[in-house]
Amino acid sequence: MPGFLFHSSCLSPVGVNDKQIHKLIYSLIARYVILHDEVGVAEFAITVLDDYQGQGIGYELIKILIGSAKANDVNMLIGHIAPGNKRMLNLCKRFDASIQTEKSSSVIALISVKNDYS
Repeated sequence: MPGFLFHSSCLSPVGVNDKQIHKLIYSLIARYVILHDEVGVAEFAITVLDDYQGQGIGYELIKILIGSAKANDVNMLIGHIAPGNKRMLNLCKRFDASIQTEKSSSVIALISVKNDYS
């Protein structure tokens, strides 16, 4: 299935030791998978362990996903988010996401990759 998987080694911060960097590398993941039934749409997900949340890492991960999506003719990233995950919902809003409430147990965030978030 076409898509993109980002491993966090390129986001290693300056001023931390090797053990901390190793932990950070395995604490983050960002990916999207291109949906075959919807042209130009990919489903995305990011994970940042609790110890690293609130530091702007999620924002940078989504920017990386958007850059890759643009390069692969993806126009829209779609994410399914738990309604109680306020941090993720607020993060998506920083990318002008359209937030839609479903009748199920998730909220849908639609992020257009046409905008420039650099």
